[in-house]
Amino acid sequence: MKSERELRSPFLGIALVAMGVISYEIILMRLFSIESYAAFGYMIISIALMGFGVSGTLITLFQTFFRRNLDWMLYISSLLVLPAVALAWRISLAIPFVPPNIIQDTRQVTYVAYYYLTLFVPFFFASFFIGLILVGYAKQVNKLYAFDLAGSGIGALLVLGAMFVVHPKYLLLIVLAMVFGGNVLCSGLVLKNHRTRLVSIAKLMVSLVVFASVSLYMATKAKLELDEYKDLRRAFFAQKVADTKILYESFSPLGLVQIVRNKLDRSAMDIHYMTPELPPVTHGLYVDGSRVAKVAKKLTPKEERYLDYVITSVPYRLVAAPRVLVIGLGGGGTVQEALHNGASKVVAIEADPQIVKLLRGPLASYNGNLLADPRVKVVIGEGRAFAETTKERFDLILLERGGGAGMSFSGTKSVGENYVFTVEALRSYLRALSIDGVLAVTQNIANDPDSNAGRIIPSLQAAMKQEYGDHDLGRRFLFVRGTNFGIAIVKRSGLDSQEIASLRRYVDKRNWTFSFFPGMKPEDVQKTMLEDRDYYNEIANAVFLASDRGASYIAHYMFDITPTYDDRPYYEAGFHYGNTIPWIRRKLPPNPGWRNIAQNFPPELWSYALLWITLAQALLFGFVIVLIPIVTHLVGRLVLLLRKGSGARKVASTLSPFLDPTGRSQTVTRGKLSTVIYFVCLGFGFLFMEMLLIQKFTLFLASPLYATSLVLAGILIFSGMGSMYCGRYKESPKIGIHIAVGAIALTSGIYALALDPILQMFLTLPQWSKIIISLALLGPISFFLGFPFPMAIGHLAEDRPTLVPWAWAINGATSVGAIVLATLLSIHFGFRVVFGIVSLVYLLALASFPGMEKRLVPSLYFLIPLAACVIVSLVFGFGLYIELISILGGAAAFTPAFLEAMAPSTEQ
Repeated sequence: MKSERELRSPFLGIALVAMGVISYEIILMRLFSIESYAAFGYMIISIALMGFGVSGTLITLFQTFFRRNLDWMLYISSLLVLPAVALAWRISLAIPFVPPNIIQDTRQVTYVAYYYLTLFVPFFFASFFIGLILVGYAKQVNKLYAFDLAGSGIGALLVLGAMFVVHPKYLLLIVLAMVFGGNVLCSGLVLKNHRTRLVSIAKLMVSLVVFASVSLYMATKAKLELDEYKDLRRAFFAQKVADTKILYESFSPLGLVQIVRNKLDRSAMDIHYMTPELPPVTHGLYVDGSRVAKVAKKLTPKEERYLDYVITSVPYRLVAAPRVLVIGLGGGGTVQEALHNGASKVVAIEADPQIVKLLRGPLASYNGNLLADPRVKVVIGEGRAFAETTKERFDLILLERGGGAGMSFSGTKSVGENYVFTVEALRSYLRALSIDGVLAVTQNIANDPDSNAGRIIPSLQAAMKQEYGDHDLGRRFLFVRGTNFGIAIVKRSGLDSQEIASLRRYVDKRNWTFSFFPGMKPEDVQKTMLEDRDYYNEIANAVFLASDRGASYIAHYMFDITPTYDDRPYYEAGFHYGNTIPWIRRKLPPNPGWRNIAQNFPPELWSYALLWITLAQALLFGFVIVLIPIVTHLVGRLVLLLRKGSGARKVASTLSPFLDPTGRSQTVTRGKLSTVIYFVCLGFGFLFMEMLLIQKFTLFLASPLYATSLVLAGILIFSGMGSMYCGRYKESPKIGIHIAVGAIALTSGIYALALDPILQMFLTLPQWSKIIISLALLGPISFFLGFPFPMAIGHLAEDRPTLVPWAWAINGATSVGAIVLATLLSIHFGFRVVFGIVSLVYLLALASFPGMEKRLVPSLYFLIPLAACVIVSLVFGFGLYIELISILGGAAAFTPAFLEAMAPSTEQ
């Protein structure tokens, strides 16, 4: 029995290594957003959890050896994290993974697996360290798990703060420092345990040398390797000709902002070829390697003439001396265009203060002190929040695809949340219009049917219907398109015949095309030589002029263009299971092969395909991780059947983690099934809730990275408190687990019903206030999320200790696929449904709590009808039922009748 002095080391060591793990996780997400694409957070979390699953399996197989050499294993595993971070980073840079090619190039699927196998190594060693501590000190599991979770939560906050002061390319050094601290505590200076001081000093010196060497290597080799498809990388392809150079740079958790000079950069939205003046060469604004806007440049009156020939000039023909609201300042180009068109006032909203600081500071002379113009007002904040709370009314509100810049929005198609174009958001913009005000939404478009640009039309129609009623909505709407951009325009008071005639002359003169305007006839529809039909015209006609068949048209459209809502804010998730593949097949010769279908798959849906590929690989890895101990156990049993004697028993016990040296089972057979079910449920339930809350708080905190870091910190710290507190129920685990699961199910249902309205109330508060509110909302459910895992591990440690590492492995392995599955379920069913699923999963965990297996079958009489209600709700879209089911299920967990039904027939 170790002394209290010796036990301090595992607590502090597990906390520091857990800090390193979560920091590594968040930093990889940050680096992915810069070097590749922003919405791959689910893949990084999945890779991290695979490390936990594999390490748990390894500990399960060789737990006798590891227990016997615990101190050395703790030291070696934590030490190996340091070079593993450096090697994984360098090797990952060499993997030729190009995400947009995932469908057409089958090799990319292999490269995804390479990412898993490469990046998981540091997570493996770190989680091996954590798993060893939980196994070696299993009777202290509630305190150890509390330190693990709290350390992770504090690490998430620390790395978020570090992103304000440390350049992204140096962030991985933070991970090394945290893990080094945990390793030092295991060097033997604290955990002496019969080791000499000389050995302890030698171990410490080795750690110092490894830490210094790896840190020096990473500091000197630090650089950002951008994907070949990133805009900044392409800008440097012609560096000698274009004289490309990064002029200014700023970084924060919101993004890496760079101002780039490129003498070939003349961008303008669908400018007419007859323009009397070409767009000037301007600097580009890049955020995380992607070009988000041009930087406004001081122009002469002659140079400004081109602004009358860009497609975004159309809405100014409907307003005179307008008060303009610009959602997303960008590089200031939209503000400059508004002033050119006679705006009397311009209010520009920008979520990233770095951009405003650059435009007002080093770029002020370049843009002619644009933001110092008395007509211009800049507001730091989120555009939607401003529109919902401002008392001012605007004659023109401008909303461009991508709004502001950087991590304000998810930035990656198909799988990222986009709260800018939900019906609730569009309705808030409509409410901020003056009586004759105009809302203009600019989108990238394609000549072929587009998987998401057409979605703006049904979304606007749904918002208009909520705001203006169902009468004559088509009279307020028009859609103009050029070659690459389309602009959807809503006028609150409606468009009269004179305005339409004037607009038609203006648009025709510049060779743009009307897809819809009030009173449009079939002969007015214009198509380019590359088109056989105008899909935007068809969509607008269906939703505005033929509401009886509009739903049918949308249901049979080749992509999912149904309106998006805050509960399902995946605007770019255009893949339709029943329509997309058949549409591709119709374009091809009879019996096309998979390769032909893949080559014609819409390129903008690549990240959706990657999500499914990642899920398949994650589930495969997870299944193998869980299965390995079972297979080795069966092989051991087979050896005993085929051969007799002490040699056979020794071989069998070596192969099977569940057999002792005499060949007898070390645990109760029926305990294995309940252990599997219980920890599978925890793996899914905890990660589902974690992913849900990250997605819900992305809108509130106006940044995916802010949301990820803060939600992880809140959940983990409060779960750590719950883990510490649940030690009070060590002698009565039944009561503790019922309280925890009941609270989780109840809170889950309440959050599904009330979280959105609560967050909406505080959307306009300063960021520090929103952080406090976020933590307050995360606290209750997170506290009880910390109960189930340590309570079960503690029970197993007393009754069936050989199952402890396997339970750790099952929990980690299940979580590998859970994080990806949560994203897919949210995309297709919405957040409320996933909240309901979380409740069901935890209720099933309650029924299979280790040591009370006889409850499992009786409880199915309760759980099966509950699950049936959820399925019916999914099929018929009765989202409200799921919240009610969650609340009722949680309440039932507290009732005596439920406890009696769940109780075993005999006392154990």
